[in-house]
Parts: sequence; structure tokens; C-alpha cells
Amino acid sequence: MGGKDKKGPRTKGNTKPSSSGRSAELLGNVTEFVGFSGLPEGSYVPVIGANSLVEDASADSNIPADFRLSLRKMGKRDSTTKIKALQEFNELCEENSLETLKTILPFWPRIFSRLAVDGDRRVREYLHKSHLQLTSQLGRNLAPYLKEMMGAWFTSQSDTYAPAAFVAAHSLKTCFPGDKFSDAIAFCHNEIMDYIKDSILKENDFSDEQKERITIGGIAGYSLLLQQVKCDVLESEKYLLRHSEMWKNANLYKIVEQNKSLPIKQAWFGLIYSVVHYLPEVAKENSKRLLPSIFKFLDDSESTSQPALWETTLKILLTVENASSYVNLSSHATPKFLNLLRNACSGNARKIGPLIVPYVRLLREHKENQSQTEEFDRQVIEALFQGLLCRSIFNSSLEASALSESLFQLLDYIAKASGDSPHFKELLQSTVIPSLDLMVKSKCSELVVSAVIRQVTVTLTCWFRTDESVANVFWELLDNFIMSLITQSSDPDASLFENVALIILVLMDAHSKLDNRTKMNRRCIRIRFADTTTEDMSKGQETSPAHVPEMPLLFREKVVAMSILVCKDALKRLEVSDCETSLRLFASLMRCDDILRGFLAAESASSIDSMLSSIRRMLQKLRDKNTSFLFFTILDVMDSEFRCIILEDLATDEQTYEVMVSTALESSELSRKQVVLEWLRSTDVGDLLISTAKRVGVYFNEDENNDFAWSLLRAALAARQPSSQEPLLPKVHIGGIMEAFIQAFYAEHADENFIDTFVQKLSSTLKPSSQSNFFIDPSGEWLVSLVTVLCSSVIIQPTSANILLELWEKGASYAIHSRCQSAVAIIKNNLTAIPEFNVAERLVDIFQHVLELELTQGDHEASHLLARRVLLSDSEWMNWMKEASCCDLMTKEIMNGRYCHSNPITNNFKTLQLKNWYGLLNAAFVVSSIVVRNQHMFEQDRNGLIPYVFYATAVADILLEINRKRMKDDTLGDIDKISGALESNANSLLSSCSDQERTEVFRKTLLNSRQYRWIWCLAARKLQSVLQQSLEETEITENTVMIFCNPNDENLNRITQTQIAKLSAISSDDWAESFQLLASIRFLLEKLAASANDDTLISVAESVKILQSWQLKHDESFLFGQDLKMISRTESSVKAVWSIIEVIRLLSTIVEFYPYKLEHSSWDFILCSMTSWCTTFEESWSGLSALGQHTNPILLSFTVALSRLIQNCGALIADVDKKKEESISSLPPNLASEWNDVFSDAAYNAILPIFFIQSRSNNVSHLSSFCLMEAMALSVRHVPVKLLHQPTEMLSPLLLAKHSAIQFAAHGLISKLLPEIISAEATKCKEELDGDQEKTERSPPPALLLPIEKANLEDLDELRCGDLHTVEPYSQECQQILGYFLGWDLILRLCGSSDSELRYQYASYLTNSKLISRLMDILFCIIPHATFQQQANLDMEFRPDITLTEKIIQDIAIMIYSSALRHLPAVVRRWCNNADKRTASLVEKFTSRCVSPVLCSLDLQFCTKTWDNMTVRVRPTAREVIATYKLNEEGSMELIMQLPANYPLGNIVVETGRKVGVTANQWRSWILQLQTFLMQQNGSILDGLTLWKRNVDKRFEGIEECYICYYVLHGSNYQLPKLSCRTCRKKFHADCLYKWFSTSNNSTCPLCRNLF
Repeated sequence: MGGKDKKGPRTKGNTKPSSSGRSAELLGNVTEFVGFSGLPEGSYVPVIGANSLVEDASADSNIPADFRLSLRKMGKRDSTTKIKALQEFNELCEENSLETLKTILPFWPRIFSRLAVDGDRRVREYLHKSHLQLTSQLGRNLAPYLKEMMGAWFTSQSDTYAPAAFVAAHSLKTCFPGDKFSDAIAFCHNEIMDYIKDSILKENDFSDEQKERITIGGIAGYSLLLQQVKCDVLESEKYLLRHSEMWKNANLYKIVEQNKSLPIKQAWFGLIYSVVHYLPEVAKENSKRLLPSIFKFLDDSESTSQPALWETTLKILLTVENASSYVNLSSHATPKFLNLLRNACSGNARKIGPLIVPYVRLLREHKENQSQTEEFDRQVIEALFQGLLCRSIFNSSLEASALSESLFQLLDYIAKASGDSPHFKELLQSTVIPSLDLMVKSKCSELVVSAVIRQVTVTLTCWFRTDESVANVFWELLDNFIMSLITQSSDPDASLFENVALIILVLMDAHSKLDNRTKMNRRCIRIRFADTTTEDMSKGQETSPAHVPEMPLLFREKVVAMSILVCKDALKRLEVSDCETSLRLFASLMRCDDILRGFLAAESASSIDSMLSSIRRMLQKLRDKNTSFLFFTILDVMDSEFRCIILEDLATDEQTYEVMVSTALESSELSRKQVVLEWLRSTDVGDLLISTAKRVGVYFNEDENNDFAWSLLRAALAARQPSSQEPLLPKVHIGGIMEAFIQAFYAEHADENFIDTFVQKLSSTLKPSSQSNFFIDPSGEWLVSLVTVLCSSVIIQPTSANILLELWEKGASYAIHSRCQSAVAIIKNNLTAIPEFNVAERLVDIFQHVLELELTQGDHEASHLLARRVLLSDSEWMNWMKEASCCDLMTKEIMNGRYCHSNPITNNFKTLQLKNWYGLLNAAFVVSSIVVRNQHMFEQDRNGLIPYVFYATAVADILLEINRKRMKDDTLGDIDKISGALESNANSLLSSCSDQERTEVFRKTLLNSRQYRWIWCLAARKLQSVLQQSLEETEITENTVMIFCNPNDENLNRITQTQIAKLSAISSDDWAESFQLLASIRFLLEKLAASANDDTLISVAESVKILQSWQLKHDESFLFGQDLKMISRTESSVKAVWSIIEVIRLLSTIVEFYPYKLEHSSWDFILCSMTSWCTTFEESWSGLSALGQHTNPILLSFTVALSRLIQNCGALIADVDKKKEESISSLPPNLASEWNDVFSDAAYNAILPIFFIQSRSNNVSHLSSFCLMEAMALSVRHVPVKLLHQPTEMLSPLLLAKHSAIQFAAHGLISKLLPEIISAEATKCKEELDGDQEKTERSPPPALLLPIEKANLEDLDELRCGDLHTVEPYSQECQQILGYFLGWDLILRLCGSSDSELRYQYASYLTNSKLISRLMDILFCIIPHATFQQQANLDMEFRPDITLTEKIIQDIAIMIYSSALRHLPAVVRRWCNNADKRTASLVEKFTSRCVSPVLCSLDLQFCTKTWDNMTVRVRPTAREVIATYKLNEEGSMELIMQLPANYPLGNIVVETGRKVGVTANQWRSWILQLQTFLMQQNGSILDGLTLWKRNVDKRFEGIEECYICYYVLHGSNYQLPKLSCRTCRKKFHADCLYKWFSTSNNSTCPLCRNLF
């Protein structure tokens, strides 16, 4: 109805939201202060003084603007605004002067009174903080306004929010110290009373919560006023009258009647108590109303309010006359009181306990006769005992003590009140003793029993001193009671006997307790703070009772006599029936020295022997510490011979012995006994402890036996002599224990989890004793063993290593220098055998700790000598650099020709000893890290170390390179880390060297490279690249050219020409010695590549002629048609072979980089030589053993060199075929034809069979096989199709080979066979069509499906589409996924190159078999669809030498997805449409961003085409395709196809252009047909347009359309309607008819409805 827009601004023209702070700021800037009359009356102000209404405008204008703003904000409704205003006000009060604050004071009382009752407790707290700041500065200047604010100020001391109440009270005491406070209260008494009256009685509109809080503040404030005002002031007539009027108001009593909440009741009880105490006359005057307002709450069950209730009730009864007339004490008060006692005072015994005796005295006085009094006494005693049995006090020693103390104070009162009457004895006999019996026999808490018996002890002690007759009566009854507990049952209860023991021990000492019971039956939970000691904790566990006077001798003698009888009875039971309960009772009593001495004095020697035998028997049965303690206690009084015999007999029982040892070690009392000391130092105890240490190191679990063993060992190591801190056990015992600990680290079963747990246990075992050197023997064997473990064990984790290192440091601190020397020696010895990188890192940390500990001694010279001991000498470094090992390490460099030694290699390759090289890397890391961390100590040794560090980095580079394309190995996992660390250390060491020192390092490395060659050459090359050092041209020879050849192009050309000139100077007879020179020329030519000048090119052509001349003269030595297996290994023969290999490598380099300057004769020489060497290759590989295939360096290097030559020749001819016109002028005209007709046959017929054999039997464990297969895979890339005699079925398994080079090579070979496969498939399809055998789906050739179906991708299959999965390069999973992708690439190529009918059948099969769905799911688990931003690369080349990375694998996946979209768009579109929302969203986003632009560009690029009757043109920028179809000379139609952003996933929009001569219905039909063809067919836009054109053409040719789909050509399989009805003669597509029959469930014609 035209209502207001509720979403618009609240006020017309508002551009900013409202802000209370901004409003206050604007109002605070006015020149005249407007006062506070306009403040919102949102809060209650009980009292407003006249002084608050200031009329003087001059006072307003004197207030500073910042104060105005702050005061103004305090009037806002928002609590946060008020809090901020109060904080600002506080800061302003601190900063401004007294005169400024005086101007604020007239307006403060009103604001203070209002905010003092604010609903937000934080506002009230900050108010009082600000008030404190203001009043403390104003001082006596408050006087004129004190009465106005005193009411709110005073009652705020009773605020329900404790912080606010505290600050209010503090501000009052600060402002009115000492007696001034009472004077201030007296001065403002009437104002305070008015405020209190209004707070309690005045009606207001507050919420219930705020009303209750104000009422509580008023009631509690009234009580506080009565307590704090002086008595003379309170009793004065003018003030007393105000109080009388207050209590005469009937509405006052309605407050507690109407609102019975607990806080109000508590405040009311406190107020009544204060009134009765401070204003007794007022209480008496108003007793008719006041007393019932209290007594009616006697039925209240609220435990919190009961102390105040009963205290107030007692106060009333004792103060107000005739108070009992308002309550029936016998029928009402007494039952409530007894019920209170039965409930243990509801948890308030400490507060109510002191009231019990006065209350009983009062109630006894109101009894009518003696019998009622005696009955009442019995009821009270029984109620107290019932209260002690309440579960609520079982765990509270304070409550139990308070209740027990009240009980026996009451008994003492009754005893004195009874006098000579038999009432007290009868009370003890009929009530107290039975109640004690019930308590002891029930499941009562030990705390309660202890508290009661403690009070019994205290009471008896006092009575034996003051009234012995009463004490004797009580003792006689108690004695009989205790003895009856022992003798009344033949089968005693364990808890009963424990209570008996507790009773006797507490009677002997009121502070004692039954420790063993607590440990057996209760698990105490203790909270220990960081600064709380164990002693403090034990003290705080129970509250000490009140001071107990010294026990009278008579009382002690009676208790001891009774205890002896109890012990004899227990011992008798023990001897007769092995009663465990009796044993525990006896053991507990024997801990008391008086009872022990008395018992032994009363027994004969034979009785003691018999007793000891019984105890020993029970010890072997129970094996507990309590019995052990008793055994040692009794054994201590026996003679030495008897003791030795018994202890030797017990040594055979290992478990009993363990318990005895543990008890003796943990008890400081036993360790003082000589018998125990002698026994602990015996060999039996030592053997037991050592065997226990071995047992925990052999097997670890969390059972009780293992925990006990660790606790035993902990006690053994922590035990100290009573008189000193020396170990209690001898060093031989402790040394054996520590040695057993060390052996645990070498146990066969030890693993990481065991060691971690063992070290944690070991640390907790040793740390309690770490302040002494108990485990340090003079030789330090334990510390030596500990360091040895740290330096060698691979299963110790960093956390455990740090713990052990900490233990070593604590032990070594008592002999630092010797311990550090031994530790460094151990580190040095372990350098040569470091098993893992984490151990190497640990060695560095250990050395650093050792060095820092040594430096604490202050002897820098000794520290320097100690540090240098870790360095390796030159001879120690050279032990790792043996020539044979270097040859094995550099297998790949030798085979690929990247290294040439001064002497020819004659020995076979061996399996790489990775452990030795790994040790070298770790040692170099340790030494270099130590030097880097402490360079100031190694300035003299740094320069000598740097070459070896670079040598190690070169080794690491080689290991990384040779294993980059191999399957990942755990041993090789750390090499990358070591390499990075060594690089960092090397650079750090170099950066600290001067230029002169760097030159010296460089020269030393160069000298080593010339002298030792091998890896030193690589180290020197690496160092040269870092230092940018260069050699003089005269220094560059064939020995150094491969290492230090980094001049500019001009010098490089000159050096190359010089080296080639040396080649021409060699006589034809000395050619076999030239392998080094040939290698140097090859290195130079590879480095020059496109930078060679004309002179160099001439020299290159000349070098070929020189080689040709050598061949002409020494044809028999050029390895033509020879068997390399039969070559002699003499030095001259080997040199000749290596020279020929270098010739092949040089020719390969020339063909690759310099082919266009060679003459025809040179090409004849190269190709003919290659053909002859192929014959040699065949001869050498025939009949070769499996071992020889991977160990013969000559054959392997020859094969790789020849493969490279074939590869480069094939690549050159392939390039010539692509660019014929450009190459004719620079190459011999018939070179390509000769290669294709003659030489390629010889080359590939030789290498292909060996490649296939090696591919199927590839040994992935041997390094040489990787280099070999990569070279051979590259060589077969350009093999002609006519030479591929292997069928696809033999090639496709190679797609899942374990070497990526084989996989890529197999993919390339199958790709060459695809045209033949497609032709064969098309022929089959045509034959089926001719035979009227239409197929809706067709499987691609099984050979192509093999890698897709056989690939093991279980991990990927379990993932959800879109969950990113990282494939680690060269892992087994990578090999499987790579074969899977390559297989799919071939199938997609097959589909893309097949005709439409075949493509439809393939697509149907791939969809129905769910292969395409699996592919899409896997692709989007590998493609980084969320982060990938580049456009897809559809022309990715799969070279066999490609280095796989995570990025490459992802690029392959993207390429496969793009290819699927390109060749099978309808299939992928259907999958995406059927996918879940999340998958479809991420697929569309990725496609739109990375794939669609590429596919659009590609499709539009090839979309332009012209037929007789149709023309297709494109608009690339608009992503549009325009097709114009001519019906005749006059009629035509134009269709515009708009490609979507996510093409081809999205629908292509077909828009109408010009249409002439076409009906509307026909036009719609053709538009629909075109959309169907574009979206349903698997092909490009041009394919869809071509199909549509054929369909329209057929329509104009007179061919009728199918009367089901109304297409001439079927939309999927592109077939014509062939099946006709015999009745109506209409034709239908087979697929349409099948769908009609299946959906309609009948077989009638769709038109005539006759049976088809």
C-alpha cells in the first residue's frame, strides 16, 4: 500500500550511520554547557540533592570541552560508550589540576548516583575506579557534595559484582582513613538511610534482575551500616528513631516474603543478625514481625544460607527475651536442628560447628525434666555420628575435623554437666561406642575415622590430665570395643582390621595415618603447580589438627598394652592360617617404635624366630612392600649369622628379592639400618639390578612388571646415603646397570618406537639423580658408550638424541676436558662410517655441544686443539677417491662421452658401491658444517678443506644425475639434502676467503684434476664456475679443455682451430693415441655450436677428411665388421678402440651441429662407416651374456656413440624432408634418397632388434642400462614405417616398461603405425556395412587398450574426482600413469583420425565401458585445476630423453584432457553433465580458463571452407562461425554459430542470419538439426557443418528422412534410413527404430501401427 521502504535510511538525508560517540563530540564543542537536564532518565536515581541543580551558567562554561564530551557520553544508553567515557574521564582526572576538577564536582553526584545502579557490571566497576581517582585528588573539597553521593557510594560496598564492591570500599577507605570513616558515616547517616530505604522499598520500572540487585545492595548496605557506624552514634536518639521507623514499616518484611531468592535471603539473615546485635532494643520492639521472618526459614534446605540462618537464629534466641515464644523449640527447632546434624550441616560444618554446643545448651535448658534432657543428648550424639557417616564429608578432612571436634566438645560439656550422674557413662556405652562400632565396620572414609579418633585422642589426653575417672571410664569402654573388633570374628574383614590399625596408630600419635591403606585402595589425584615442591604437596594434602598436648604416660601405657594384645592375636592368626589381613594389621602396628619395643620385650627368642618364619613365608606369598618393611624391621633385631642365612635363601626367589630391594631403596627409614646397608651392597643385589636393567632393554611393553622394573632401577640410581649425598649402592652395581642400558641400543629388536620409549624411560630414570655423579666411573666408560651410540645408531630420533645428549652433558660436567676429548675421538672415528644423513646432522650437533662445553673451561688454546682433531688428513680423504670406484660412479659420463681419462679404461663396470660415496658425502658435510660454524677456530685449515668439499658436491651432483631417472630409492632420498647442505657450506667457506686464498684454492683443485682426473675434473669445473676463474690460453690443453674452457667466442674458435690443427699434425701411424685430442675437439665443437666462424667450419670439414684418411690407411683397425667381445684388453688395443669410439662421437657432433659444410665424399665416409659399424654392433651384441650387456665399457660406449650417430643422421634427413627447398643448396642433392633407400635400412635393421630385446629384458637395477636404453630409444625415433616389422601387439606392452625412455619410444613407434591401424579398422567397418551388419559400438584395437586396462592405478581410483594427487617422478606409480596416458593419447589420435562412423562406434564403447569416465576422474586428480593458469599445450613432444617432473606429468595430463575434448567433445560433455555439481564446476572453470581458448583458436583456424553450395567463414575475435547455404540462385540461408566461453563443454548458440526461400517450419527444423549435429557428434565444428550439409543435400536429393528423428542422416552414426515398413513403406534408422521398440514396449510401425 505504498508503505515506507524499511531498507532505506532511518532519517532523511543520512549519509552516515548514527554514532553516539560522534553526537557527544558535536555536543561537546558548544561554547555554553547545556547542563544535564536533557539526559535520558533511563536509570534510577534514588536521591537528588539540591546542590545538583546548579543555576549558575558561569559554572557550566568553566568546564573544559574534553570533560564535557566525556560527561556527555556517560548519559548514553550503550554500555560500551559509557565504559569508554569513564576511562577517558579517569585519564582526564589524572592529567588535570585540582581547580579544574572542582568545576566538575557540582555535576558529578547526579551522574555517580545514576551509574552506581547501572545494569552493566563493567560500567559500575569503571565508575568506582573513576570515582576513586576523582575523590583521591579532591580530598576535603568533597564536603559540600558528600551527602548527595554518600548513599550510592556507601551501599556500593555491597555490590553483587565483587570487583565493583572492592573498588567502592577501597575508595571510601582511601578518602576517609582511620576514624574519619566513622565520622563521615555519622555525618551522612540520614542520607544513607534514605538511600537504603528507597533502594529496598521504592517501586520502579526496572527489570527483575536489576530490582533484585538494588534490593540486595540496600539490605546488605543496611547491615554494613550497622556494623561500621559507632555504637554511641547508633544509640543516639535522633538516629535510633530513624531505625525504629524503618523496622516498623510493614513493607520491609514483605521484601523477603515476596522475593525468596537465595541472595536476598542471605542478605536478610545478615541484616537481622546485625539488628539483633547492634540494635537489641529495636529488635525487641519489633520482635512480633522480625522473629517470624527468620524462624519460618528453619525448613529451608539451601545449604548456602544455612550458616547465616542458624547463626541468626541462635543470636535471636540468646538476645531477645521470650524469643522462644515465637517458635516451638521442642517440636519445631529441635527436629530441624537434629536433621541439620544428620546431614553433616549440609557441608557447612566449619561454620555451623562452633554453634552446636551453644545451641545444645540452649535447647537443654528448655527441656521439662531430666529424662527429656538425657534423651535429647542421645539424639544429638547419634545425629552427629550419622553426619559423620554422610558421603558428603568422606573426602573433606576439614569438614570431618570440624564435625568431630564439635562432637567431643559436646561430650565434654555433657560430662561436666552430668557431674556424678551415671548418665554420661550410659551415653558412652549405649550411644558413643555403638556409633563408633558402626562407623568402623561400615565403608567409612579413612579421613573421617582419622578425624574422630584424633578427637578421641585429644579428649582422652585432656581427661587424663583433668578428670582421670571420666578418662578411665571412656578408656575401659574403648579398650573393650577395640579388642572385640579383633576377637569377634574368625574370618576378619580387611577393611575392619585396617580401621583397627588406624585407630591404634592415631591413639599413639594424633598426627599419624595409615599410609599403606591409602596407597592400596585409593588413587589420589593431585594438582601440582610449577613452584610447589613435593614436600609442600604432601603437607597440603591434609589439614593439620589443632595442637595436641603431650600424651600422658598412663594413657600411652594403656594404648601400648592394648596394642601388644592386638599384635599377639594377629600373629596367632598369621601362624595358624597365613591370614593376610592379620599380617597387614601386625605390620602397621610394628611401624610404631613403642609398640615394637613393647612387643619384642614381651616375646621370647623362639617366638621371635617363629614369627620371622611366618613373615618370610607371607613375604614370598604376597611380595609387597608392606610385608618387606615388616621383614626388615624384625630382621634388624636378629643376629648377623641368622640374617645372612635367611637373606641367602631368599635370593633364589627373584620376584620376592626385587620387592625387597625396591622397599629398601625407597625407604629412608630402612636405609639407616645396618642390616639393610650391608645387604644392598652384596653381589646378589647387584646381579639382580643388572639383570633387571638387561630385561627392560631386551623387551619393552607397558605392563606392570616392566613399570616395576623401571621404578626399581630409578630407586637404585636415586638412593643416597643418609649422612651424605653419595650413592647408596656401590659403583660396581651402578656401572653394570648403565652398561646394560647401553646394550639396549644395539639389540636386534630395537626400532624407532622402542628406542623413543626406552629413552623417555631412561631419562625419567636418570634425571632424579642427575645432580650427582653416581653413574660416572673414573674411566667414563658410560659416557664413552653413550656418545658411541649417539654417533652410530640410525634409529634414534632427534627428540631422543637431545635427551641423551643432555644426559651426557650433565655427566661430562664433572670432568669436562677428558670427556670432551674422548667424545671428539669417537666423532672422528665414526666419520668414515656414517650410515644416514640424520646421523651426520646429529654428529654436527654433538660436536657443537662438546665444543661449547669445552669452551666453558676458558682455555681457548685447548679448545682450538680439540676442535682440529675432528679434521681429516689428505690421506684419509684420498682413501675414498680410489680410481676404480670413480670409474663405477662415472659410468654415465663415460658412456655418454662427457669425460675422457688420460689413460684408456680397461676394467669392466662394477655395481656402484653407493655406501662408500654416501659415507664421503656425510663426512664432508660433518667436517664442513663444523668448520662453517666455528670458522674462527679453523682459519688455517679452511683453504685445505674447500677442494674436498667441492669434490663432495661434485659426487653429489653425479649421484643426483645418474639417479634422476631411476626408480626412487630410500638410500638415495637424502642425497638431495646433502647436496644442498654441501653447496651452502662450500659457498660460506669461499665467502670468508680473500681473493688470494681463492686463487690458491683454485690452483690446488686444478693440480688435483690434472694429477688424479676423474671426479676432480668435475670438482674443478664446478669451482671455476663459482669463482669465475679462467686459464691463460697457453694453459689450455686437451687435458684441461674439457674442464676449463669458458673463453669468449673468438678465443673459443681460435682454440678449436688449434686443436684441429694438432689433429692434422698426427701421423697416420699414431692415430690410435689420439682419443684425448678427439674428445677435446668434440667438447669444443659442442660448446661452439652456432657460434663457429667460417675458419672453424673449414677446420671441421678438414677434420672429417683427416679421419677419412686414417680410415683409408688403417681400415682393418676401424672396427668395421668386428666383434668387440673379442677385442684384446692390452693397452694399445684398448687405446685404438677408444679412439674409434671418439671418432664416432666426433662424427655424430659434426652431423648434429655442422652438417651443411661437408662435402659429398665426407658424407659417403660418414654413412658408409656407420653402416660398417652397424655390422660390428650386430656381431658384438649377438650371443652376449646378460652380465656383459651392462659391464663392458667398450661395448656400451660404442653402442651409445653409434646410437647417437644414427639419431643425428635420422633427425637431419627428417628435417631435410620437411624443408627440402632450403636444404638442397647446402647438402648433397641425393643425400636424403641414399639415406632412405640404403643406409637407413642397414642402421635400423641393426639397432631395432637389439632395442626390442633390451626393452623387454631391461635391467632397471643397473646404472648402465638406463644410459644405454635412453640412447637407443632416441636413435629409433626416426625409423621409417616400412622398417617397423613388429606388430602393435608386440609394441604396446612396452608402454608400461620401467624406463620412461622405452615408454616414449614405444609411443613414437606405435604412432607411426596408426595410419595402417586406421586403414585396417576402416576396411573392417566398410565390410560390416556392406554386409548389413550395423554396429552401435566398436572396441579400439586390443593392443591399444592394453596399457589402459593393465595399468595399476589403485591409489588414483580410490580418490574422488578433483582431489589433487601428486605423482612423484620416476616412481612405480609414475611409470604406470605415464603408460596409461600414452595409451590414451594413441586412442584419442585414433578417434580423431577415423571417419565419423568409426569415431561414433569408438565413442560408444569408451562410454559404455566407463573407460572415459575413469580417465576424466584420474585426469582431474593430477591436473592442478585450481592453480594452473597457463593455456594447454596440444603440441607437446614426447622425446625419450625428456626429464620427468611433477610439472611435466601435469602437462601431459592437461594435454590428454585437451585431446579428449578435441576429438571426443560429445563424450566429455556428457560425462561433465552427469558429474556431481562440484566436479562439473571445477571442470568448467578449468576448461574455460586453460583449454577453451586453445581449442577455439584451433577449430576456427581450420574451419574456413567452400563447397559448391555452402561457404564457411569465421570471425576469430567474436568467436563466431558463419555458414551460408545456397538453395538455388535466388534462395539462400545464413547461420551464425557463437562459441561459448567453455567450448566445447557448453552449447553452441546457433543464430539466424539471412534466409531467403525457406519456410519457417523448415528453417526451425534445420536449425534444430544443426544444433544436434554440433553437440552430439564427436568432432570439430567443421565436421558438424559437413554432416549438416550432407543431411540437407540428401533432403534436396529426394531421400526421405526418418519419421522418428526426422533426420536424413542419423545424428550419431550418420547412417541413412534403411529399414522400411512392409505396410506403409516408410524408412527408419535402425537406431531410432530400436529405441522406439524398447521405449514403447511393442513392435509396431510408428506411422501405420502395423506389426513391423
